[in-house]
Parts: sequence; structure tokens; C-alpha cells
Amino acid sequence: MNPAETQVRRATVDDLPQLLGLWAGMRYAAEELERRLTDFQVVVTADGVLLGALALEMTGGQGRLHSEAFEDFSLADELRGRFWERFQIIAANHALTRLWTRENAPLWKQLGFAPPDAEAGAKFPAAWRPLGPDWLTLGLRAEEAFDPRVEAGFQQFQAEARARKENAQRRAVLIQQVATGLAVIIALGIIVASVYLWAHRNRLPTP
Repeated sequence: MNPAETQVRRATVDDLPQLLGLWAGMRYAAEELERRLTDFQVVVTADGVLLGALALEMTGGQGRLHSEAFEDFSLADELRGRFWERFQIIAANHALTRLWTRENAPLWKQLGFAPPDAEAGAKFPAAWRPLGPDWLTLGLRAEEAFDPRVEAGFQQFQAEARARKENAQRRAVLIQQVATGLAVIIALGIIVASVYLWAHRNRLPTP
């Protein structure tokens, strides 16, 4: 099977039966991961066979790669490469400044993940500290560039832009409905006038 011919996408509830099988094989806590279903990206074949899964959890401008699982580990590195392409796009879209993982496959180190220095370690999200030691990290851009207030403002701007677009669409639909109604009224008027004239044609003055 050629991994390049597969699709990488966000997991859906339809993927759960296959995901549960993968997680069971890895001895993961399936109930916990099921609650995090939207964190997962999956690689699937054209006929819907799920080859692998890997999650990206995000908090405070940082991301955590976790719970990788593969149907066939002989394809693992190729599929990790596909996931990495996908996660770079997601990280850019969400303005992530740094990624973390406890996955220890050699490919992650080849991609630049390394044990954190003191500066990076000081910024490690507290929510992930109970998960254990041996973290690897990769800086994506300067942490100073991430400002929650700026991010919140950007999200508000996006929400307002969506609201303006929806309002414009509603107005366009309303205008179209009014125009359609007027056209129907005019057409009915013409029909009624035509019927009236036909019914009273003998009474009309002749030239």
C-alpha cells in the first residue's frame, strides 16, 4: 500500500470502531481518548481503511502530539510524515508557538524535536505536567509572538466578519424573495387583466 495515496483528515464518530481497535492494540485508555476524538487526525485509504491515528491537543498557543497508533507499524514512519505535514498546517492556522510530545520514535527527533532547555521548560503548560517526564519539544516561532489578547481579538474579528457575511446573505435572500413576490404579483395581474379583457372583448369599442 502506498501511503501517498491515502487521505489525512480529522477523525469523526464514524472512525470510532476502527480507532477503538487501534487503541486496544496500544493498550491506551479508550474512554479517555474517545472524549478527545476531535484532537485526532487519521490516515485512511480510499476505501475507508484506517491505517493510523495521532492526536494534537492545543492549549495556550502550544500543542501536544500524543497517542499515536498504527495498523501496520512497517508503515509508521511514512504515516508519521503524512501526519507531520498535516500538523504543520494546523499549527500555522492556530498560531501555535511550540509543540510537545512524549512519542519517542526516531523520526520525531529527526524533525527537530529535542529535550527542552530551561527556557522552554519554564513555559511548559502546567496542565500536562501530570502526564509524566521525558518530553520532547520543537519551537515553531517566538513565544513572545503569542499574545492571548491578540488571539482573542483576532477570533472576535473573525466572528464579526462571519456575522456580517451571514447578515449580507440574509439580506440578499430577503431581497430575492421580495423580487420574486413582486414578479408573481405582476404576472398574476397581467393574467387577470388578460382574462378580463378576453371575457369582455365584445364590449370593447371597435376602432
